[in-house]
Amino acid sequence: MTPKYSIGELVILQSKQLPDYNGEHVIRAISMKGSEYTCRISGITFEDMYACGVAYIMEEILPEKYDGDDPDIQGQVVEVYWDESSLRKKHQPGELSFQELMNSFNIKEKA
Repeated sequence: MTPKYSIGELVILQSKQLPDYNGEHVIRAISMKGSEYTCRISGITFEDMYACGVAYIMEEILPEKYDGDDPDIQGQVVEVYWDESSLRKKHQPGELSFQELMNSFNIKEKA
């Protein structure tokens, strides 16, 4: 699976589960099946964070209590990772004025 977003990209986070974190964030790391990521809060290394797809970790540390299947770390505060469905592209504004944009098309009028 190819990631939709890239490291260093500014994205819009729109989470239904953790709406307090919604807003603009920069992607720090991408975890895919077979990769590892060490949590910056707990120091725990997670393998296959999101085994059925791609997980994104933001530059800003976004903490949450772990409620996964691993009883050894149950209840510990760890760094949140995000699914692609929670992210949106952040489109940057253009640099051309409307007239400059229209002129750049070089549309020739019919005689």
